[in-house]
Amino acid sequence: MWLIAHDGVSGFRIPYQPVIWWFLPGFGGLCLCFEISLQVWSLFVGKKTMDLYNAWDSRQPKSYRGSVGYYDSRKWLRWFTLLLCLPIAVLTTLALNMHTSFAGDGIYEFGFAFKRPVFHGYLDLRRIAIVSGYRSGRHKEWIGMASVVLDFSDGHRWEQSKYDEDRSVSNLDQIEKILRARTSMEFVWASDVEELDGH
Repeated sequence: MWLIAHDGVSGFRIPYQPVIWWFLPGFGGLCLCFEISLQVWSLFVGKKTMDLYNAWDSRQPKSYRGSVGYYDSRKWLRWFTLLLCLPIAVLTTLALNMHTSFAGDGIYEFGFAFKRPVFHGYLDLRRIAIVSGYRSGRHKEWIGMASVVLDFSDGHRWEQSKYDEDRSVSNLDQIEKILRARTSMEFVWASDVEELDGH
């Protein structure tokens, strides 16, 4: 959040979906839980005892899909950390600055890998819409969560749902307040984005 707050633009900010932060701690927890447990255990019993346990564990038969094999769990998990967690950590770092800022002169979208922001002035807006919800799942169940959808004259679309996963009412109110103050456009109302595209 500190990085987002210092983007050089003065305005109302909405970070990208928080789901992008789940991958690193999730995979990191899976790959490092055994290693961290061993390191903490070694503080109490000593490194030599921990190494003896690891050597014993690598000689124990381990079954997988009906077959029995022998492998060093600690070594495999270290390789997973290097080959899986390290790339995810790099990608997560490159996504730290992803957010949208509603400034006085327009809307700045800060994307992946710290690229220069995409700017759209309020005069570039072609349509301002508020959708009442969205359809999700296999059966396209309708879920009532209002959000803002902005269409620009160059064909670009900005959706609050892509940044604000919970479609916060306070964020919706703040965006609506900014748009009403900066533009004189009438708002369009639709049940979901599909209905909006059908207009």
